[in-house]
Amino acid sequence: MSLVHRSWTSPAQRVLRRNVKLHSYDQLHKFSKENMAGPHVRGLSYVYTPYSGLGGYDIAPSTHWKLLADTLSRCPNIRQLSVKSLYRFLSKETEYKNFCRDRNTNDIDLVYSSIKDLVNLEALVFDVDLRFVQTSRLLLDFYSILPDLRNLQYLQAIVWRIDFGNDDEDDIELITSIPDRSPPPSLKKLALHLVSPFTPVPLLKWLLRPSGEYHLEELIIDRPEWHQGKEMELRAQLHGSDSFASAQRVRFIDYAETNEYVRPNKAFITPIVNLLSSVRDLELYWDYSERLVELPRLTTRIPIENLTVCIASYGYYAARTADKELFPWIERQSFPNLRRFRVRRLCPYSSEESPSEDRFPLITEACKNAKISLELDFEARRIEDLYESVYVP
Repeated sequence: MSLVHRSWTSPAQRVLRRNVKLHSYDQLHKFSKENMAGPHVRGLSYVYTPYSGLGGYDIAPSTHWKLLADTLSRCPNIRQLSVKSLYRFLSKETEYKNFCRDRNTNDIDLVYSSIKDLVNLEALVFDVDLRFVQTSRLLLDFYSILPDLRNLQYLQAIVWRIDFGNDDEDDIELITSIPDRSPPPSLKKLALHLVSPFTPVPLLKWLLRPSGEYHLEELIIDRPEWHQGKEMELRAQLHGSDSFASAQRVRFIDYAETNEYVRPNKAFITPIVNLLSSVRDLELYWDYSERLVELPRLTTRIPIENLTVCIASYGYYAARTADKELFPWIERQSFPNLRRFRVRRLCPYSSEESPSEDRFPLITEACKNAKISLELDFEARRIEDLYESVYVP
């Protein structure tokens, strides 16, 4: 046993608590009660279980937002902050099979205010699922703090629905009350989790459209299950929208292994890509049940130089179907400036893959004739492995 002088305690704790993981309400309560917060904290991650009807343990009480706000106010030098009511989106570190949808918003405005005061904040993750709270004001209040985060480089957040089947005055207010100021010019990487096809399009355009010195470089968009029969709502809202220059790298990701009724390209991917006229590197996913995939409009396809298609399915039939459906993109020069075409596929079993010309003969021949580089990646063993973690709190 070695002993050190008690004067070392405070400096040692400041180093050990530089990056704090509070992955339950009890941990947050203990961290606050024992006065562990302070200006030495540079990174803080808080994951909680809300009262959502899904069960679970250590459910956060209605007072936890105020406690979190008080904790953040005592950590003014935070550079990386993550607050999550769910684990799944872009995180490999923790697993949780259900979405934790929160209904408690008591004092959440205090958290927004505390985040706004974190002048050194560089990365913000706010994956708090409030889709069942029937007001749009909370959504607007959160995104309204962005212009004041002058050092923010990375944002990951949920965008929830605005339509609840009635003429909610808050919804009208959201549409007409988008912040006057743009997000900070420092923000270059944006990851959005669209939990509903009733996504507020004015807010989405505000986040994606360049303004002054604000111009995104990379965009990542994820979509969970959407209700069958309403999945085309986002497409309808975006119909007729003019395109604008935005991020040059765009990725659409999907964690669902089976989702038979969705039409990911027609309902989700193509309408958003049609907004963006400066994409050079595009990654999308394709479900072999969706035939005759609709391509984005030509003006948004022209700049694309690198195209990646993720096929989250294993099997000979899926590969052959993908080969048949996707090769016309190359043969017909649907992407006039395309230089690289990559196919990624989930391979959950250890086995030797056939050569590319055997598994994708049509794509291989089309790429060869068009002098386009073809890459095949079958290394992923899980859905999550198809997508690199953007930010792991």
